[in-house]
Amino acid sequence: MKLTDRQYEKLAEGGSRRLFDFEGYRLLDTMDAEDNQSYIMINYDEDEFYSISLQEAYGLLALYVTAQNGEILEVAIAEAIEQVLKKHKE
Repeated sequence: MKLTDRQYEKLAEGGSRRLFDFEGYRLLDTMDAEDNQSYIMINYDEDEFYSISLQEAYGLLALYVTAQNGEILEVAIAEAIEQVLKKHKE
């Protein structure tokens, strides 16, 4: 789901942790004021915020870690991020 700035701020009121940065994208896990956890993908090129599922966040993080070990091409990460965000733009 695409988020407004205000929605993002509300989801991150309790803090956030940076899981990874990759070519203009950042994946965060965040806590709201009531300790509910969310996963946020930031697209810095477009200045957009997306709330994604735990399953999507885990999949992207697994690809990122695998790429750091030299087992997967970075282009695969970029394609996976675009696929996740495309689902949430609609």
